[in-house]
Amino acid sequence: MANMKDKTLILNKNWTPIAATPIKRAVKIVSRDHGKIIDPDTWMLYGWSKWLENAKPISDERKLNLNAYIRTSSIFIPIPEIVVLSGYGKMPPMGIHFTRMALYERDNYTCQYCGKFGSKRANLTMDHVVPKSKGGHTTWENCVTCCRNCNQKKADMLLNECSMQLRRKPYRPKSRQLVLKTKHVKDSWKSFLSDEHIPTE
Repeated sequence: MANMKDKTLILNKNWTPIAATPIKRAVKIVSRDHGKIIDPDTWMLYGWSKWLENAKPISDERKLNLNAYIRTSSIFIPIPEIVVLSGYGKMPPMGIHFTRMALYERDNYTCQYCGKFGSKRANLTMDHVVPKSKGGHTTWENCVTCCRNCNQKKADMLLNECSMQLRRKPYRPKSRQLVLKTKHVKDSWKSFLSDEHIPTE
């Protein structure tokens, strides 16, 4: 059965990718008429009521790939893999939640001081560029991925106190950037995630 935490690709009104959101949220967007589902086989657009016409009865359970369906008490509904928004302002703000793993992903699992790639999470840690003891905060703009050696070397110092330099200034990633790094990319998403669909900043 489909995991409701699995992802649906969300496209803006101009069909550029902006997020990968849980299926449950994608269903809310479409059912509230804030977007339409794209059929990846035909490229036709469906509102929620029309999409429900593709549902299968419970009696078809043995014939179906259940991972591709949402089960209700009476029907199996095909998972919406791609949703395009009806307007630029219709979707509630996604927000980019700061987590240690999201930070590692932003920095490509690479120490931002020495450039060492941390193939194992155990080799990586998070560093506050301006230490918390000196007023620094845990934000996208003040935190970087760091190997344990560099973290110990920098300790509780400012950069000018330890003669260390950042390879890249820390920044708040855009949701589209995180979409492009999603580990489980569906085949139906790939044409939207190619370079020609990524707008120039």
